[in-house]
Amino acid sequence: PSGKGKRLPEVYCIVSHLGCFHLFSKVLDEVERRRALSPALVQPFMRAIMEAPFPAPGRPITIKTFLPGSGTEVMELCRPSDSRLEHVDFECLFSCLSLRLLLRVFGSLLLERRVIFTADKLSTLSQCCHAVVALLYPFTWQHTYIPVLPPAMLDIVCTPTPFIVGLLSSSLPQLTELPLEEVLVVDLRNSRFLRQLDDEDSILPSKLQSALETVLERRRELASERGGHSPN
Repeated sequence: PSGKGKRLPEVYCIVSHLGCFHLFSKVLDEVERRRALSPALVQPFMRAIMEAPFPAPGRPITIKTFLPGSGTEVMELCRPSDSRLEHVDFECLFSCLSLRLLLRVFGSLLLERRVIFTADKLSTLSQCCHAVVALLYPFTWQHTYIPVLPPAMLDIVCTPTPFIVGLLSSSLPQLTELPLEEVLVVDLRNSRFLRQLDDEDSILPSKLQSALETVLERRRELASERGGHSPN
């Protein structure tokens, strides 16, 4: 914002238990456009959004707002039929883990185990955790899910219930001091397990593992041909 002296940045944040990323991104893009014209144009637009009923899955709603110089504008917001696969970056996950390790992680999640992912970057951590949860589609992870766990809340990993937790590598020294039991710790940076239960390779039937590896390997080849990133 304009003014003299130090200024705090303006932040517009949408908090929702629904993962309608495209819909929310469209709203924030419009907020940014109106904010560039005049800060006074943001509040009426957000009020119109708040007063409108949230669209049902697969259905759109229209928002009418007034914009000086343009008159009444109509904006259509459509909620996806199923938002669980929206904005999922599988390439990031495949580039961090080998296919064999990924299938072992997948099997552990099917058994609703406790899994910790570690990485050096927040973006890698959040993208990979989001992609791992999407791998379970059409099933839904019903337990604790924290893509980026703050160091101050590290004790959560001692809970006896299933969880998926993302942890920055800088917190690994503190993690080793905790009384962990039956936890799979996945190092995304080096594509390895830091801690495991030693039965991960036998969770999925061997024929199913081979079939999945073949499909994923083919997918990697196609991505490579198109100039995309491929898993290690």
